[in-house]
Amino acid sequence: NVSGNDAFLVELPSKLSSLNTNTNIDHVRRQFSFIAGINAHGIHKIEIQDVLHRQTPLKSVNEMRENQLEFTEKEMFVLKYLDAMETDKLHIDGREKGCDWDYNSHGNIDEKRRNQLLDKYCPNGLKSLIFLKSFLRYTYHHLLQLYGAFALVSNVAAADVAGFDPKYRNTNKQRYIQYHTVIAHSIVKAANNIACHMYEIPEMKENNGINNDRDNAMVDVKTDGNWGNTDEDEKFILNEATGKEEEFFLVKYWRDEGDPPMAVLSQRSINNASRINSNKTTLAQDVKTAKINAESTFSLLAKSSDLSKLQHPHCQEWILCQKVMQSFKNMKWHLYDFEGEIAAQKEMLKQNGIIDENEDSQKDKLRLLLLICGAFALDNIKFTHDENGKKINDDFSFEDKEKKLIDTIYNRNKNYALTFDNILKIIAIFFRIQSSIPLLIMGETGCGKTRLLTFMADALNIKLKTIDVHGGYTIKNLESDLQEAITMATKANAGTVLVFLDEINTSPEIGTFKEVICDHSLKGERFPPNLIVVGALNPYRKRFKTDIEKNEDEEDEKNNGKYDIDELDREMSDLVYRVFPLPPSMKTYVWNFGSLSQQNEQQYIAVMTRSTWSNENVIKKVSNGDAPNMSADLLGGYRSKFVELMSESQKFLRRV
Repeated sequence: NVSGNDAFLVELPSKLSSLNTNTNIDHVRRQFSFIAGINAHGIHKIEIQDVLHRQTPLKSVNEMRENQLEFTEKEMFVLKYLDAMETDKLHIDGREKGCDWDYNSHGNIDEKRRNQLLDKYCPNGLKSLIFLKSFLRYTYHHLLQLYGAFALVSNVAAADVAGFDPKYRNTNKQRYIQYHTVIAHSIVKAANNIACHMYEIPEMKENNGINNDRDNAMVDVKTDGNWGNTDEDEKFILNEATGKEEEFFLVKYWRDEGDPPMAVLSQRSINNASRINSNKTTLAQDVKTAKINAESTFSLLAKSSDLSKLQHPHCQEWILCQKVMQSFKNMKWHLYDFEGEIAAQKEMLKQNGIIDENEDSQKDKLRLLLLICGAFALDNIKFTHDENGKKINDDFSFEDKEKKLIDTIYNRNKNYALTFDNILKIIAIFFRIQSSIPLLIMGETGCGKTRLLTFMADALNIKLKTIDVHGGYTIKNLESDLQEAITMATKANAGTVLVFLDEINTSPEIGTFKEVICDHSLKGERFPPNLIVVGALNPYRKRFKTDIEKNEDEEDEKNNGKYDIDELDREMSDLVYRVFPLPPSMKTYVWNFGSLSQQNEQQYIAVMTRSTWSNENVIKKVSNGDAPNMSADLLGGYRSKFVELMSESQKFLRRV
């Protein structure tokens, strides 16, 4: 009774035949030959192919249709910006009003030109529709903000700074800092790292006869996500992390390749910014809002405070900008020195045996973080008002209120160490939330996922609801917990509500978590726009054993027996964490936080135990009751050794 008016929609699991084999097209042909195979029993078929993934048709070209990409006006705005950037139309030369680049007068981008631009500025976007959409969302938000920043993009506002540039100083030529071009390039470059980064998938296999030490396990890395499609792949065990010290990808990137610096415009408060991508507004409305809320303050994240060490041509613009800023007392220059931070910590470790920054240094970092993430926006700074709602000219300036906010947040979080690592993590998470891009955080136990989000929520005035997921966690539990968060988010003046789902892959309901985190809904019901969901997970990683440990396990099994409930229980018993592998649709959104570097871990331990080592009772015990006669150097030595031992203990626990 099948007719040409009937349609089949077959949803395939990522693992069709067993726990250890991923589904591929050959499985589909075998198992569902009546719709996917050549012998389809006379049923008319139409094969749909995505234009991003053109392949040889299964049967014939005549029975294939292409799924064409359609771009909204907001996405076309980004493509126009890329084209203008590529063709040097963002150049500032001090001409009269009306010469600034206008997206309205810039022609639409056709498919050929679109692919050229994406191939250069977002190569991952041509491989993945998810990456493409994430790239467009991120760049739309930030390029829109740049477009509205009159002081940075307008010829009228441009100032001739030839006197600060030795090449122009004794000439009649004019010199303008190309803020528009260099910041636009920085935004696009950051988008590839923050919006379009998929964690690397390490594939480990044991070296027979060689693997007497866990560190000698072979590791191959693939990033194409096509693991498991051949017999050769069956020799490998899919691992989502190595278990060794792994840096957060942004930390590694900006430390090793941060040339030119990353220019970051100061953002609006997160309680307002996340709604800019709403489908309820038009491009014209968003542009108007961006101009009203224009922000021309920016920070530079550079691998070195000495910009002359950097090689990229854009660094010349920042060197000139630095000279201009430093020549005026009413202008401030914000540049965070990654290289200097690492060098200072190493020297501190060498001199004192411990990394323990002073209060001023931590507050400087906190100020940078709050500035970038919009915590100093007017809606976050509370002023005194009279009974009619009019602001009173009190005795505190805006700078005083900034300082008071920094002091308040610092005092609430004295046991948290702000480092180069977690500043970048918080900024990256903030930008993903702003752009409405789903986020999953993967990392080893103890890498600081939960504490980081708790601190971020406190610092940025976000309401946080943490949900601890476990093996017995059900959909009913999830519905109940999320309803509490939805109720919080729908109250008047609720602000942003962040739901943190911890260890989501310990539950078999992994498909439901995919909908909640990636689709922002549950059973088809959309969440309020001010409710943000972030998930955390431990890596799916096989426990590697030395030959001695294997022999001990075999002897133990002979003597005591080993019984598994089913194949799943058997497989999980060999894992470091009892977790389920992620479906491919979730992997695209995963960031690997890895594990803390030893340097950062020691700093965390030092800060977390600082109050303990200033406690008189503790000092008495350490000094055997002779606290008054104990020198500061001796006490510092005890503390340094304690931090070192704690760090080594953590390292040992991760190994076993």
